[in-house]
Amino acid sequence: MRNIVRIPDRVDRFSFVSGIFGGIFLISLAIFLISLLMPRSVAFAVGDLGWLNVKTDFGAVGNGSHDDTEAIQNAIQALGSTGGTVYFPPGTYSTTASLTVTNATGVRLVGDSSTASSIRPSAAVAGQPVIRFENGYDCFVENIGIWGNSGGAPSAAIESHSDSSGYASHLTVKDVNIGSPSSASLVDGISYTANPDANNDAGLFENVYIYQFTHAGYAFYHLNGEIHSIVAGQVAYGPIGIYSVGAGFRMTGTSFIGVSGVTVECLVFCRSCLSGPPPPGPNTAMNRFGPS
Repeated sequence: MRNIVRIPDRVDRFSFVSGIFGGIFLISLAIFLISLLMPRSVAFAVGDLGWLNVKTDFGAVGNGSHDDTEAIQNAIQALGSTGGTVYFPPGTYSTTASLTVTNATGVRLVGDSSTASSIRPSAAVAGQPVIRFENGYDCFVENIGIWGNSGGAPSAAIESHSDSSGYASHLTVKDVNIGSPSSASLVDGISYTANPDANNDAGLFENVYIYQFTHAGYAFYHLNGEIHSIVAGQVAYGPIGIYSVGAGFRMTGTSFIGVSGVTVECLVFCRSCLSGPPPPGPNTAMNRFGPS
């Protein structure tokens, strides 16, 4: 008679559990190794926490002459309305139309630094903003340079707009250089616009350097725009430092160089506070501060 040796039940259970965990480990390892072999764009397609690279994911060249408008806009569109980051590796990205962010929350346009990564509009962008946010909420532009073009000046480097059906708020622009070395490269550096009764408020502008404009460094063209903050940075070489049609703002530590007209021009109930206490004089009608 054949002898049968019985393995204790607890050993069976141990082997069974070990086999399950071993299988899970091997499957996970296989998925990881496959992801390493995927092209970058394919790897993102299976989930990359909303970080898109305009070069490796969308084919932007960034050599200063190739038109990268479509690649950058495709990256922005790929984020959808829930946001994420579009990253600009070092390079100069030529554009021939406005880059638009519409009805989105949490979109971040981020470069490597304000000197290493830059967007350079062609004369085809004359009269249009280089970057336009429409009904954007909690969006960012950081660590990037945005040139102008003296041969066809854009209306602004960055425009935030709110239409009657939407709401715009909390745009942050940080560590950004705006404008070109040549004169009259932009109309405005940063502009805020809104349809009647629409709100566009709570912008934060920190360490922003704006140069060579024909109207204003900062231009707030509507009444319903409160709680803007301008921190540090510089406005240089243009007729008006800050122009406001009633928007409220606070400015701390910002310098002005070569502003030929007025440092701050406010129209109708401009609630402003410059580096602490408000400037002297009534905040109604026309207020001008600085050289005139």
